[in-house]
Amino acid sequence: GGLEYEGEKSAIEKEFSERYKSENIKNETGLIRINFVVNCKGKTDKFRLISMNENYEQKVFAKSITEQLMNITKSLKGWKGKKYKEKEIDYYQYLIFKIENGQLKEILP
Repeated sequence: GGLEYEGEKSAIEKEFSERYKSENIKNETGLIRINFVVNCKGKTDKFRLISMNENYEQKVFAKSITEQLMNITKSLKGWKGKKYKEKEIDYYQYLIFKIENGQLKEILP
């Protein structure tokens, strides 16, 4: 059903563009994925961060990057509840952040 967020992806991108303070940090390039659960009421929990370099190998990014991304993700309040066969359900959601030298370049999906 796509991204279940009020204002869709553009609203999420707006939050990050306004709040993420990019730093120019050489070699801080790759992907950071934050997985979490959205409950039937639209509340989030169980956040998990996975990061990798551009070759999809495990990488640890600077805390100044990962902490900002995690804090902004946790503060997003527009998640919608979902129903399956008329029953409210919890679901997994993720955001992937493309980072180039500390700069936030793109948010997927």
